[in-house]
Amino acid sequence: MKRQWPLPYSGLPALMSGISMICFTGGILTGFLNAPVVMSILIVLGFVFGLLSAGRRIEVVSDSVVLEYGFTRTALKYTIKDIIDVFDINELSRGNLVRYFKYHLFIFNLVIVLPIIYLILKGVYPNPVYLPILFIPVLIGIVLQLYIVFTAKNYRKLIRRVSQVLSIVWVTIGFIVGMTYREVYGKSLFTDPSATILYFIGMVLLAASTIVLIALMCKHHVVIIESADGKSYAIGTSSAEDAKKLMKHILEVIAKNAEATT
Repeated sequence: MKRQWPLPYSGLPALMSGISMICFTGGILTGFLNAPVVMSILIVLGFVFGLLSAGRRIEVVSDSVVLEYGFTRTALKYTIKDIIDVFDINELSRGNLVRYFKYHLFIFNLVIVLPIIYLILKGVYPNPVYLPILFIPVLIGIVLQLYIVFTAKNYRKLIRRVSQVLSIVWVTIGFIVGMTYREVYGKSLFTDPSATILYFIGMVLLAASTIVLIALMCKHHVVIIESADGKSYAIGTSSAEDAKKLMKHILEVIAKNAEATT
């Protein structure tokens, strides 16, 4: 099997992952308020919480599964005992994923709404070249929402269909930036070299972040482990085949331990 890694699906890792996303979004927004110190603090906190919640290693031992989080050293460790179910979440029927991602839905919605609220309350920032960067958390939140609503099979079909829509969205954002810049400054965006560079950096980050995220969501599978105490944990795998091998391995170890204790 290829490498598997624990996902910040529940408990403290999920909380820290959510805080990381909010810190990054807040850092982008405070950057538009000419508050570099606050922006730097939020971005650093985003990296810290993101690294602490990053999956490090899993180990199947005796009758339990051990999940370790943290980069580059283990910061959190969970030992899952009394396992009652193991399944590939990507094979669930459409819409059932929502029940396993209720906490994440709140975080994704918040990430989507924060930039929109900012624009409503403050209006467009005087330098429109930053707008592509502002839309990064919005598009990421939307892509993650779609992943929760659809199964892996339906999600792949949907992404193939909306890839053209995303291209149109990027072109539309670029058009809006160019028109707004001309309206605010009375000249073309491309007459200002520094503004042009910032614009292209923002557009590249916007396109790259959504493309990479979509590719990861379409390729990787998520194995859910449920314990007798009602808690659920998630493990990321490289493919459907690796997910099957991991589930089989966990079930075999648990079955052997159950036979040994009877």
